[in-house]
Amino acid sequence: MRNEEIKTNFANNIKELREKKNMTQQELGNALGYSDKSISKWEKGDVLPDVVTLDFVANYFSLTVNDLINSNGTVSYGKYKKINTIIWGSLFLVIFLANLVFFFLNYIANVDRAWLSFVFALPCFFTVVLILNAIFYDYKAILVSTSLLTWSLALCFFLGYLSYNFWYLFVISFCLQIFYIFIGLIVKVFQKRKRN
Repeated sequence: MRNEEIKTNFANNIKELREKKNMTQQELGNALGYSDKSISKWEKGDVLPDVVTLDFVANYFSLTVNDLINSNGTVSYGKYKKINTIIWGSLFLVIFLANLVFFFLNYIANVDRAWLSFVFALPCFFTVVLILNAIFYDYKAILVSTSLLTWSLALCFFLGYLSYNFWYLFVISFCLQIFYIFIGLIVKVFQKRKRN
């Protein structure tokens, strides 16, 4: 494949992907850490990003670099979206059904506060979500998953041990949330510097 053909394919694909996500060039630029002028140059076919940037853009859209530079690359975008929906739906269903069984076993055994099994399922769910986000997605999804895991753990301890009055766990969770936001900002600055 010639360089001009790759530029044209990438230009068409990046524009189509951006429009499928209902994003402006500015919004896509902000999400990727580039200016809207860079996105405009990509979509016009004036500039082809380097391999590292192509890989970053492909990961953002859950595609491969090959998908981005081929003429029929974005056709598979819908396929990836369906696969992601199936994975997340199956994950939620399996955890929910396991939790439902656990709840009924506790209920039948007359365990006090059996409804807590639903609360204790949250950290399990968010742990799996965190692992999947670490494999498939960027740092923003990882930070959100980590935050949700932290808050759900605090809630479990608080509700599970009400007699001990663990309210200060929410203060600790809030401090950790600030820390996660700080880490996210550092990562964002580092990624922008790396690209420039």
